[in-house]
Amino acid sequence: SSLALLSTAQSWETLAASAVFRREIAVLRTPPLLHAYMKELRRTEPHKLRLIQTNSVAFAKLLDESTSSILLPKAHIVRETPKSMAKKGQLLLKDSNGQSKDAYTLSRSTKSKEEREAEYRAFFTGLWRVYKKIDHKMFGRIRLLLESAPSTISLGSFKLESQCWSTLYEEDDVPRDFFADLDDDDEEAAQLQVSGKWEGTKYGFTLYAEQVTEVGPGIERLPLKADEVRWVFGFDLSKAMYATMNFEERTATVSVGEYGDRRLLFER
Repeated sequence: SSLALLSTAQSWETLAASAVFRREIAVLRTPPLLHAYMKELRRTEPHKLRLIQTNSVAFAKLLDESTSSILLPKAHIVRETPKSMAKKGQLLLKDSNGQSKDAYTLSRSTKSKEEREAEYRAFFTGLWRVYKKIDHKMFGRIRLLLESAPSTISLGSFKLESQCWSTLYEEDDVPRDFFADLDDDDEEAAQLQVSGKWEGTKYGFTLYAEQVTEVGPGIERLPLKADEVRWVFGFDLSKAMYATMNFEERTATVSVGEYGDRRLLFER
């Protein structure tokens, strides 16, 4: 792809200005459609997917503009009549010729914007865990805890943990608390501790790390190591990690490693 020959900033500007790209994303009106689009990009155009993930804020704004323009082309909403109000959730639009016509269905809600945002955020909060494709047959785990924010205008907190322990132990022998103290007698025990802030997005959620630490003598056995996440967050923690959601299956996919070629599937 010619985009691969440009710098990241130049590539995104070129992509965002592309009429073809804008038409592609204009139809992504639901999370499942967006997930399917991202999945196809991973298979066919991974460079484009990396550009989108690197410029997630700009992409979200572009997505809003593109989907809005296709939902309401050259039309304006008019006052509802008693007759139209009988049609649950339907709006009437006037086209460029002044003719009234039915538009897309919109569910009526008495909830405030803050209440809807709180519900959306609650969809993500809680414990996530990797069950598949952990590299070791192991006595270890990878977990992610998304905690709700005190208000809808602030970011929530997260804890990402990778942990391993001796084969002499079962997981039930290991404390369930995140970042719990390691067993001093276990010479194979280790922990990766990542913490910071998170926010929900249209396609999943975004993590902003504030601290990345490895502890314990068994660091080499960790199923996820500090360097793998530092390549994503940046070694100065100036970048973000993006999780792409499959809203139907309630899973989130995160890419880690120097080239983002290792993918972790988090499940609820």
